[in-house]
Amino acid sequence: MAVIAAGLAHPRRIAVVQTLQEAPRRLYGLRTLLDIPSGTMSHHLAILRESGWIQLQQGILTSRPPDHPLARALARLAAAE
Repeated sequence: MAVIAAGLAHPRRIAVVQTLQEAPRRLYGLRTLLDIPSGTMSHHLAILRESGWIQLQQGILTSRPPDHPLARALARLAAAE
């Protein structure tokens, strides 16, 4: 559960997940939209991927909350902000 919670333990990661819940995006488009520097974005994306919140396929980032009750509750909270 700590790994799942760590995924959304920073405002920038919450913003990434919220944005990807709206629509899948390419990395550059997401970084530009959220105005997050490249190195910082890489750091946050690594945490989100490791914790199961996002996936990257063929250059497209998508939201993919982990299949766990805690993740479902956190995803609802992130969507409500």
